[in-house]
Amino acid sequence: MPIELSWNTAVRATFWHAADRALGSARFVDSKLAAALGRHIDRLAAAIRTAGCDPPAFFAQLLPRAVNGASTVDILRIALAAMAVFEPETRRKQSAGAEEPSSTVVLQEIEDALAQVERVVSAALPRLEKELSLRGEPIQMQWEARGAGFVRAVERLLGTPQVAAVDAVRLDVALVYPVCGGFGVSYAAQRVVYWEAVFTDVEPHLPELLRLGWLVTQQLLATLLASIDAADDNSVQVLSLAATAVALTAGEELELARDDCATLELALKTWRPPKADGPATAALVFDWWSAVREQPKLAARALPDLAHRLTLS
Repeated sequence: MPIELSWNTAVRATFWHAADRALGSARFVDSKLAAALGRHIDRLAAAIRTAGCDPPAFFAQLLPRAVNGASTVDILRIALAAMAVFEPETRRKQSAGAEEPSSTVVLQEIEDALAQVERVVSAALPRLEKELSLRGEPIQMQWEARGAGFVRAVERLLGTPQVAAVDAVRLDVALVYPVCGGFGVSYAAQRVVYWEAVFTDVEPHLPELLRLGWLVTQQLLATLLASIDAADDNSVQVLSLAATAVALTAGEELELARDDCATLELALKTWRPPKADGPATAALVFDWWSAVREQPKLAARALPDLAHRLTLS
């Protein structure tokens, strides 16, 4: 299945990524930037909750849309409309006899808080667009050299049928500033991946090219399994964990990493997929992959099996 990557030096995505990471209490490389964002992040979180949204769910809708050309306010409207906003907050306020804030007021508050985040990050990173362009060049060159081979290895592992080029999977890669010193996330429902554009490998045993390959593998798995809800929290967990095992096996074929349980545990620690805590998860995923990797038409049956194992753990 051909893969076409569209590389975006994602300035707006960097602003929103920084806000999302700060709201998730992630450790920033630049402690001064984290401190400068502090009170603005609190204001943003309050505005999001007033809309009846959970901040992580809100950013899961917002971030993959950062790379399109729509205005911030239009993206906000789309993201909020996707989450049935205001309803929980409305019920609480009605029960308390309070007046509900209008959607326009809440939308404006979120937009203003995001604008303040953008000003803070812009002040800290005044040459952001140029720096993202420079930071993006090495990974693009590496992908051009080895990406096709990695994808072919994944296809063999998944039993993917060969299809025409017109059926290529087209992905947007948002190159964002490495506020956390190395991070990546896949939004399979929108075919967008975020990759923090680091100059060097965060972990010597796991090249950043392989982290990008892990994100691409999640997209391939979601594309192969049309029945899976790529935006559902449990599905996101299963996709990211399964893709970790698959990516390491493909990576070993390209001499990028070892394919063993210790490296899988290291990958989960370094890449930080959701709900991947400690050696127990690594052992579970490794045992699952060892059991299913030789089966024909792997992807059709393997992910439900992994989901079941995770449920029992």
